[in-house]
Amino acid sequence: MFSFSKLSLLTISIGSLMGFSAYTFSNQSDSQPQVQSEQKTAQANVDDGVFINKPKEEKETVDEGFFKKPTATTNPQNNIDNGFFLNKKTEQSTTIPINQTATTYQLGAGIADITGESAESSMFGYADSEQISTGIQQRLNARAFLIGDGSKEVLMIILESGMVSQAMHQKLLSMLQAKYGNRFTKDNVIFSATHTHTAPGGYSHYLLYNLSTKGFQKQTFNAILRGTVKAVDRAVESQSAGQLEFGTSQLTNANVQRSHTAYVHNKKDKTPTETDTLMQVLKFVKNGQDVASMSWFAVHPTSLTRKNTLVSPDNKGYASWYWEKQKGINYLTGEGYIAGFANSNAGDMSPNLNLHPGSGPTDDQWQNAKIIGQRQVDSAMQTKTDISVGGSVDYRQKYIDMSKQKVNSNYAVDGKAHTTCPAAYKTAFAAGSTEDGGGGDDLVASNLVNEGVKNPLIQAIGYTMFWPSKALIACHETDQVAIAMGTTKPSPMSPEVLPTQLVRVGNLAIIALPAEFTATSGKRIRKQVAKRFNLPLKNVIFTGYANAYTGYVTTPEEYAQQDYEGASTHFGPHTQEAWLQNVDDLAQAMAKGQPVTSEKTPRDLSSLQISLIKGVVFDNKPPKVKFGDVATQPSANYQRGTQAKAVFWSAHPKSTLAYERQLDEQGKRTTEPYTMAIQRKDGNQWVTIATDYDWNTVNKWQRVKTAQSHAILTWDIPKDAKSGEYRFYHQGAYKNGWTGKFIPFNGVSQSFMVE
Repeated sequence: MFSFSKLSLLTISIGSLMGFSAYTFSNQSDSQPQVQSEQKTAQANVDDGVFINKPKEEKETVDEGFFKKPTATTNPQNNIDNGFFLNKKTEQSTTIPINQTATTYQLGAGIADITGESAESSMFGYADSEQISTGIQQRLNARAFLIGDGSKEVLMIILESGMVSQAMHQKLLSMLQAKYGNRFTKDNVIFSATHTHTAPGGYSHYLLYNLSTKGFQKQTFNAILRGTVKAVDRAVESQSAGQLEFGTSQLTNANVQRSHTAYVHNKKDKTPTETDTLMQVLKFVKNGQDVASMSWFAVHPTSLTRKNTLVSPDNKGYASWYWEKQKGINYLTGEGYIAGFANSNAGDMSPNLNLHPGSGPTDDQWQNAKIIGQRQVDSAMQTKTDISVGGSVDYRQKYIDMSKQKVNSNYAVDGKAHTTCPAAYKTAFAAGSTEDGGGGDDLVASNLVNEGVKNPLIQAIGYTMFWPSKALIACHETDQVAIAMGTTKPSPMSPEVLPTQLVRVGNLAIIALPAEFTATSGKRIRKQVAKRFNLPLKNVIFTGYANAYTGYVTTPEEYAQQDYEGASTHFGPHTQEAWLQNVDDLAQAMAKGQPVTSEKTPRDLSSLQISLIKGVVFDNKPPKVKFGDVATQPSANYQRGTQAKAVFWSAHPKSTLAYERQLDEQGKRTTEPYTMAIQRKDGNQWVTIATDYDWNTVNKWQRVKTAQSHAILTWDIPKDAKSGEYRFYHQGAYKNGWTGKFIPFNGVSQSFMVE
């Protein structure tokens, strides 16, 4: 997210960063529309998914006791209401049997590291250019899940990243094509992100998403793609016969509605809690034992605030880690149980239960990430998967131009035909989400910007830079256009040719769309698919943040409020209805066994990328010191429940990442990358019991002098840790200033006792 100060910088930066792609701005504005003021009481700040935080009406602090304890009892939802507003007289539905006999599928799952640049790299999510990575709290992973029926198969990938950019999607498909031929294509691959806000960024080919990351970051981009392909390889290698089991439950204390003032305007599909409490769990079962699982729950991974600079997968990452550790996994080999926690329609679902960044249920952001993650994993693990999945695999995908979709009146809330618009942010986007925090926090605190309130200053800046036409302003149904990113030349600043995808696995349907849909906007699409296939609503899964990224999607009613989410809905007030119509087109084609055709092909901007962040020139150390030597030894004794610490002479983490890529390219990697380990002495052997894949370790990087580095390693000793002798292990690679080569190193601390 950008605060107003960052928006001011953006006006300067766009001019100075023309080298990104020689952008110019459309000069079609006939006149400056008169600004009308709407008042809205400021709320707290929230995160967004790309830019700033938004203000809303003031709400009372959420009482933690108001929410029930995480219930995991299976609580089937009502079947779809066939009175849903888009009941066309001529539409037809097809019935997919609900109580299927379990089909034997060919199932596989794989996991691999995608961490990327963990130091001096801008993070993606809060769009705060000052949120620069300083180390690793927990490494990031790609998890791949493969389901085949002997004829067709679908590959679903969950990334612990801020988003899946269109560039990532294009590159992944190219890499899979080179390796697997036509086995994996745009049609049968769902590539989604958890949307953590504390992961390295800079992996889009569009200027809008690379402004706060100082351009395209090739090392991170490549690390994500290498790891993703490796996860797919492992899923393919592990593929064998098994069954799928599905179940749902209600989780009522892990999210909260962060845009109440917009939500209340919805004409239907509202709930008493204003939240999406649905937990959906799909288990992969072989020989009577579940070996992997996928869970969907709508919540922002924004328990960690923009002040955090340690790479972390946030609450969803904790949930995956906890389940995998309980069932047994070796992250260094990729062997064991794999648990993916995907995101759903989480656009207005905050984990900050007190509606303030880093607050709820406690005032400790790390405890909050753990608690919200624990509630998700407890619910998922306890959900009764009593629905046997049976039937064939099928899929449809097409690219559409979202800047000019014609919406049929049957899909519109007001019963009228409409058209979507070229992308634009409206002025309230500058406030960000006041409940989750972000780049607009300081501006909201200064009362310079607010959600739901017109802002003549930001409007004037936007008009000066982009000169939006009368037609564009009329299309967005507000004069508060701030950034008309869809009108820049030679290409838009954000993608408009976007993927729509629908997958069927027996008696389940999975929607995959490239944006942050609010709970109600996603539910309306799920309802139409459920109606089309005669499925219970709970059997329809919504996967957000998939295959590309294009901001928010609100309902038309929510859009009119112009809170942060509505102001960040790219293609105007009828965006959600256009997605609804296109998903229904896929459902109808699938029901009839007909193919679909894409309107356009996404453009390739890979040749236009630059970065303003310099790479590592060389690594250095003091005289008579070796890389990997200990600068500060741990104490001799620690109690369980305390923190152990050691400091090593190290190198820049980007040097280590470059060395890891060399190992991959040379086929010499023997384990997944890691930079630290906690080892316990067992007889004459030192046994690794934790690494930087674990939640309770931290490797914090610190620059000592110009080219000298410290690695500050900490371990929160579990209260149930075995007593005994332990030590820290650290490894990495440094860049030789004379040869430019990357040279590996390692070191160990003195041992210490845990009692």
